[in-house]
Amino acid sequence: MTELNSDKNYLAYQGLLKSDEWYNEYKGKFVAFVDGNLVDHDTNKDTLLNRIRETYKNSPRFFKEVSREKEIFYIPTLLEVGLEG
Repeated sequence: MTELNSDKNYLAYQGLLKSDEWYNEYKGKFVAFVDGNLVDHDTNKDTLLNRIRETYKNSPRFFKEVSREKEIFYIPTLLEVGLEG
């Protein structure tokens, strides 16, 4: 199990994402989870980030734009970032 798949905030998001009602309400908005609970949302990413960073300073947080699209993560290699040996 990866670290993300064991994170209660991520798992709470994934669980809610399955609900069509929840998805239709929050689709395209940014949501924040703390302690496995949806704690805030906003249409503006920066506004939400600033609020949750201030309000939940010492808590693990999960933040994401609500989407059912498959995500592709790009992770540069050492050669791409100029750190080749």
